[in-house]
Amino acid sequence: MDTQLLGGGIPLGYVLSVVQDDPTVYWKLFAKFFCAEGLESEHKILLIGRGANALSKEIPESTDSQEKANVPGKRQNEEQLKIAWAYQKQPMGRVGMQQIPGTNRFGHLYDVSTSRNFESISNCVTIIDPEDSSSKEHFHERIIQGLERIKDDSSSVWRVCFLDFGGMCYPQGSNLSKLLLKIRLLSASKSPANHTFLLTTQRCVAETVCRFSDAQYELENFLVKESQFKSQFDGTIEVKKMVQVGLKPFQQSVATFGFKLKRKKFTIEPLHLPPDFDEGKTRDGEDNSYQSACSSMPSESSNSGCCGGGSCDF
Repeated sequence: MDTQLLGGGIPLGYVLSVVQDDPTVYWKLFAKFFCAEGLESEHKILLIGRGANALSKEIPESTDSQEKANVPGKRQNEEQLKIAWAYQKQPMGRVGMQQIPGTNRFGHLYDVSTSRNFESISNCVTIIDPEDSSSKEHFHERIIQGLERIKDDSSSVWRVCFLDFGGMCYPQGSNLSKLLLKIRLLSASKSPANHTFLLTTQRCVAETVCRFSDAQYELENFLVKESQFKSQFDGTIEVKKMVQVGLKPFQQSVATFGFKLKRKKFTIEPLHLPPDFDEGKTRDGEDNSYQSACSSMPSESSNSGCCGGGSCDF
């Protein structure tokens, strides 16, 4: 997920929202992986929302220990170099990226059929569940107190995960926008503390949440909907918004991805359309591809816009 959708992981200070699928089946997997990756990176987790107590006991276990056990006695990177001998003992990959010992892979993979022992991670996970609150107002107060408590905590990176954001247990109307604004201000704070947010969002508030998010993905499963990709995938992930960061911003190869849940693995792959159905055209043959922002109406003798020789508006 980090590689295909985010190009290497969630940047610090990022607000990522995931619109739930309907019927709601797969969205909790994204919350579980978000928390699991944080625990592997020695981050602290703040779980907020209905079902937080149950989800904290369903965070998947990393398969790194299994891969280390399967490493042969003499690894490939231990072979004697005859030409570039000066790099014999240098680690493979980019500086600063953690590599799984005995492999050439970066990042972590998880076994969705195996959950972590909650007692071993209880010191790293803080839970705010409405079932533990005396009233709806008390739950709202606990959310604000929890966000205030981590605001200046620079001892570790905090991953804040909101479950079923926009549901009945959350503030409604303008109060929900105020909560989103507080989250946005906290993520952009110049304090030494670092925070990353994931909001699993109901569809009814997806447009509002999108305005306060750096990236938003919309899930759709094939349990009810018919699709030509139903035999290959369990559903799709559509990129709704992506704010690029860094000197070399990451750009996805496609705007829609397919996902499939197997017994132990959750895989995401780019969704490629058939050769006779271009992404820029509809089934009726109409061209809906995007035009350059500097282009006027495309001329008949050129492609369009200033890059193709057309007229410019400035």
